[in-house]
Amino acid sequence: MKRIRTIVILIGIAGSLMCLKGCGRREIPTEAAVESITPMESIIPTESTASTEKVTEEEMPLASISSEEAAGTGSSGTESAVQKESELPDALPLDFRFSSGAGAWYTVITLNQDGSFSGEYCDSDMGDSGDAYPHGKEYICNFSGRFDTVVQIDSNTYSMTLSEITTEKESGEEWIEEGILHIASDPYGLEEGTEYRLYLPETEKEGLPEDLLSWYPGWNFADADGNLPDTLSCFGIYNVKMGYGFFAY
Repeated sequence: MKRIRTIVILIGIAGSLMCLKGCGRREIPTEAAVESITPMESIIPTESTASTEKVTEEEMPLASISSEEAAGTGSSGTESAVQKESELPDALPLDFRFSSGAGAWYTVITLNQDGSFSGEYCDSDMGDSGDAYPHGKEYICNFSGRFDTVVQIDSNTYSMTLSEITTEKESGEEWIEEGILHIASDPYGLEEGTEYRLYLPETEKEGLPEDLLSWYPGWNFADADGNLPDTLSCFGIYNVKMGYGFFAY
């Protein structure tokens, strides 16, 4: 009996050992599975991070472009849009005359290439005389000044700004000289307006301001049949505000 009991106990112990061994074998795949899954989990965020970094690097150049550059209003765009100042033509100095062609009044200016000028306005009324001035009256103004901010608009047109003008005497001042009553006046034709245009000979008349052409001395340039060319035959200065025209003829 003792022997049988011993055999039963040994069989029980062997069975228990086999169960423990079987359980140990079943745990191994579980650990292996965990180990095999872990690298996969680490790969997924790595790929996502790399993708994010790639997108960020591609977007950075766009973020570095300023809004002004994107709109074309940066320094390079501004430089190309702004016209640079120019010099007046080499043909200067020239005398420009502003007159109706009738009557005794005129304004003459001598314009130099550097933009400086000098001139005279004169209007005589010899019929208005008195005991102290038997030879009548004369309205006169001697002046000088300067044009600046000269910009060449096209091959035949310049814009310029009247920046200063000075008269020798104050308007209204009177004096008698050689039997003539002289009255200091404003420089007629230049007393108002700062924006001017200089037109070169051969400028097409078509498209020019009508008030400028109304002062044009075309009779000086007509051919034998009285025909006038379709272009200007001389230099012209145009007072944009007042519509006055000075011509070198």
